[in-house]
Amino acid sequence: MRLNCLHLLLFFLLANSASAQINGRVIDQTGVALPFVNVILHQAADSSFIAGTNSDENGAFALSIPHAGRFIIGLSSIGHQAFFSNPIEIRSTSAKLDLGDLQLLEAVNALEGIEITAKKDLIQITPLGKVINVQGSMMSQGSSALQILERIPGLSIDYRNNTLMLNGQSGVSILINGRAVRLPLAEVMAMLSGMSGDNIEKIELITSPTAQYDAEGGAGLINIVLKKNAAEGTQLSLSSSLGYGWREKASTSLNLMHGHKNLNYQLGYAFLHDGSISNWHAIGSQNVPSLGGYNEADFYSATQNRKNAHNFSLGFEQKIGSKTLWEAS
Repeated sequence: MRLNCLHLLLFFLLANSASAQINGRVIDQTGVALPFVNVILHQAADSSFIAGTNSDENGAFALSIPHAGRFIIGLSSIGHQAFFSNPIEIRSTSAKLDLGDLQLLEAVNALEGIEITAKKDLIQITPLGKVINVQGSMMSQGSSALQILERIPGLSIDYRNNTLMLNGQSGVSILINGRAVRLPLAEVMAMLSGMSGDNIEKIELITSPTAQYDAEGGAGLINIVLKKNAAEGTQLSLSSSLGYGWREKASTSLNLMHGHKNLNYQLGYAFLHDGSISNWHAIGSQNVPSLGGYNEADFYSATQNRKNAHNFSLGFEQKIGSKTLWEAS
């Protein structure tokens, strides 16, 4: 009996280590491969985020599927229409599925007139990472800072869990004009959703930070550079959310920023209530005569989250001269 239990445990360890995989290639209307396209795997039932990656230089991508189920593939890239696949059913963690070529159509925008001016490239590659020159581009018109971020290749946003990912990795730090925003990520996302994209000059995706940046942000840094004098004035952002699935989950945040010449102040408050349930369910079987024949197992576990969190933040900074800055928070 002990031997059978060991064999069964070994079976589930091996089974859980495997994962299904979906492959594909992203092309444009002319059949040319599209690199750096955001590829997101959603749960078909509620569109929740499961996994994410980017297409490589040849437009190819590969997604690991952690469990069986019905999923939807979403593609997004600057200058192209968003794409969502039909529901895809994965019945086994050993499944391998090749979607072939997925075509992204160019975004069509109605223009009243055309003006030709010299501009920087929209995306520039630097030793530190990438620079997205937002100023004057279509992606900034009528958009918030958060909406601009979700359109940038290599960046993906999980709104359900308030998570930012750079190149498929979480642990991203946000900076504004080179200074870290020391707030919970939920507050940062609320603040960015209330920040007009018209005030942004460029966005730097820093994957190889130098010593001038703090040693934080394991996946990299996102530096939002505002236009000159865009930080002046008063900005107030309020965000609330309420959800109910496996119990309730709610959050609200308030952020006040004021800038005047060389002085900037910031006051923030956030409240999070989480009463949701996290569950894990696994069913498996094996039929190996040398290991005792046919065996079945059904595992289920559920954890009740009970969290009420309050967060207050206060920040002050003053710029003295062209390079000297002191701040407190």
